[in-house]
Amino acid sequence: MSMRIGGLASGMDIDSIVEKLMVAERMPMDKLEQQKQIYEWQRDAYRDVNKKMTTLDTYIADNFILKSLNTKTATSSNSDLVAAVATGSASGSLSIESVSQLAEAERWVGTQKNATSSTKVSDLFTASGKTMPTTFTFTLSSIDMQGNLGKPVSIGIDTNTTIGELITKINGSNAGVSAIFESGKLSLTAKNTGREANGNPAIVANGNGQDLLAVLGITDSGKTKGKNAIFQVNGIATERTTNVFSMNGYNITLKSVFNEGTAYANTVTAAEESEKFAEENLKNALGNLDKIYNVGLTGSLGDQFAAMKAEITTKIGELQTKVDMAEATLTSVRNVEVEGEIAGELYDQLSVEAKTALGEAKNYDDLTKNPALASLNATNFDALKDVHTNTVALEDETKLLSDAKMDKASLETMEANYRNAEKALEDLKKNPIETKVEAAAVTLTSSTNTDEIMNKVKEFVATYNGFIKDLTDQTKQPKYRDFKPLTALQKKEMDEKEIEQWEERAKSGLLKNDSIITSGLSSLRGLVYQTNHAVTNQKYNALYTIGIGTSKDYMSGGTLEIDETKLRKALEEDPDAVVQLLTMSGEKSATVTKADGTTVQGDTRGFMRKIRDEMDAIEKKIDERAGRGSMTETQYTLGKYLRNVNQSLDAWKNKLTSIEDRYWKQFGAMEAMINKANSQSASLMSQYY
Repeated sequence: MSMRIGGLASGMDIDSIVEKLMVAERMPMDKLEQQKQIYEWQRDAYRDVNKKMTTLDTYIADNFILKSLNTKTATSSNSDLVAAVATGSASGSLSIESVSQLAEAERWVGTQKNATSSTKVSDLFTASGKTMPTTFTFTLSSIDMQGNLGKPVSIGIDTNTTIGELITKINGSNAGVSAIFESGKLSLTAKNTGREANGNPAIVANGNGQDLLAVLGITDSGKTKGKNAIFQVNGIATERTTNVFSMNGYNITLKSVFNEGTAYANTVTAAEESEKFAEENLKNALGNLDKIYNVGLTGSLGDQFAAMKAEITTKIGELQTKVDMAEATLTSVRNVEVEGEIAGELYDQLSVEAKTALGEAKNYDDLTKNPALASLNATNFDALKDVHTNTVALEDETKLLSDAKMDKASLETMEANYRNAEKALEDLKKNPIETKVEAAAVTLTSSTNTDEIMNKVKEFVATYNGFIKDLTDQTKQPKYRDFKPLTALQKKEMDEKEIEQWEERAKSGLLKNDSIITSGLSSLRGLVYQTNHAVTNQKYNALYTIGIGTSKDYMSGGTLEIDETKLRKALEEDPDAVVQLLTMSGEKSATVTKADGTTVQGDTRGFMRKIRDEMDAIEKKIDERAGRGSMTETQYTLGKYLRNVNQSLDAWKNKLTSIEDRYWKQFGAMEAMINKANSQSASLMSQYY
């Protein structure tokens, strides 16, 4: 900017005059800057509302959705031996009398090899006097949490694969096996504990996998089978593949063995009963089948099964031959032409009654008794009778074949059950267990968390009410129209306290009667009165039924009030229904079948989830109006307003610069004329004096 010095000739304070003139010229621009400030304040006020909704949403998610309300607490008489957590469905008490064995994962450990992680697998084959196949197929699988063997997973390796790369591939696969290679030894461990349901290995390597494991030193002697947890609960000997499981609504964790001998003896007794039950089922099945197939079974149970299976297999072969012949015969007779019609097609067109009459007819004259067949002549009758006869024959043979196949499948299943029960008993008896740790039975009980849930609900209501009151107050703030945003010149003439007090009033009422917030508050208030027909106990299907309602003061904006007596009674009678009403997942629009059989359409989500969804809708509307920090000005309404104002301000800045230059030129011209006049006056005066 060039230096301007005025008033030397005229003696006038040109700077002050131009400044005052520019104050008047700046008035339209000041209004634009004030409008810009209002838009920015509104934007920030809207975004502050969104921050508060995000805070409330996070609070609800953390306390009621991600961390669900647990209506019951479990108590263990000895948590060092057995720990438990009660879910909402926990019922009755459980007595864990003994634990003879904790669940363990199957593990394979190889012998030490002169190798490191960087050693190639192909070199191990060479060192063992073998050649690694060029095409190498290696699949690995292990049991799932239910004790069933999972699908084989292919582990891709070749002659350049190192042991370290092999370990990485196994651990990165879905085979359910953890692998390490340390101090020259390979170790494979099933990720899930327990033994395979049929007593087979819990880890299975196929393809070239057996050869690979052999060169890594894994043999049967290095394999430790997986074990199930074996225990007795409420007098029943049972087992699980894992030490952590659910039973009667309790999440139970077995921590240590105790009263092992008792549990073992009971487990053996239970296994003997299972074997006997399976044996009796197999004997009964063999006896019933012998009445049908008339084999005349003798000898051991195994001999009888083998003889019966062989007989049924032979019978299936014979019946299959008959079915094939019957199909061929039927195909032949269905192709016979009857007065231009194919016999089979005509037969298919006959009604059920007509087919029945056709089957029952002994001769051509009998057909006249049925109106549907009265028009048939002798030729038609013979052809259709052949189709009917052979169709029935095929159906009969097919049913006999199907029955025989079912008999065989059922018999094989029963025999497998018997063999598995027999093997399970044998495995148990191989490793007898004696009691080393004696302890009293561990009792698990549950109690309702009435006070805890009460406190949680009260805390939520207080938090929610604070949020509602805040938003309501903002929509009712008075608007002081005489207090507009201060300009830079106005702020120069005021101290900080005055500026703070002024702007406090200038910012008041920015969201007064705002449609987004008022409609949002109305929607939130409406959620309180909705009925949820998906709650299992319809006695508590709405908030008012559990003692929660809106304030009687309508001007409060929909704050909540609690009838603690009513809420406590609901929690004591059916805590699960209360939790469902507040937090269940459900759907926004679902069809629910009521107890009386009628259906009703409605929102089946819990109140907390409905609040979160409604706040999400409000946030999206505010984003459209005020945007987010990551959005550009063109992506939201107030941003567009600010962009237009900024463009106008830029134009005004250029305009004011031109105006100020014009004023200085005018005063400069005046100064020049005054200076010239002064010079002329001085010249004239010098001539006379």
